[in-house]
Amino acid sequence: MQRMFLLAASVVTLTGLTSASVLAASPKTKIDPAQCFRTERMANWASDDDQIIYVKLETGAVFQVSLVGKCPGLTTYRVLAFDTDFNSQMCNGRPASIITRSGAGPLHCAVASVRALTKEEAEALPDSQRP
Repeated sequence: MQRMFLLAASVVTLTGLTSASVLAASPKTKIDPAQCFRTERMANWASDDDQIIYVKLETGAVFQVSLVGKCPGLTTYRVLAFDTDFNSQMCNGRPASIITRSGAGPLHCAVASVRALTKEEAEALPDSQRP
């Protein structure tokens, strides 16, 4: 009986997570294209705190990608990939995660927000954060 309860609780939890993801990615959600970038256009990236990543595109545009929490290993191993559900577009308001390496293998870290920096903001970044 206890196993059935745990299984039912797990299904309810997974269903809730799936529903939340679907709601977050709903086509009714208004996405500002200026706050999106194609991940294959990334030329370089930098991070010095395992929670905020600065991405420079081939065009020279710079984006700030904030994570939900710290992503241990990001600054240690210097490995980064993006996991998106939308044709390799990273957009503010759409669910996505980054994948980095950790001592135990790949680590997926949820993205909280994506924001295009102005030219002035990008130029003002300290060297350790400048991609």
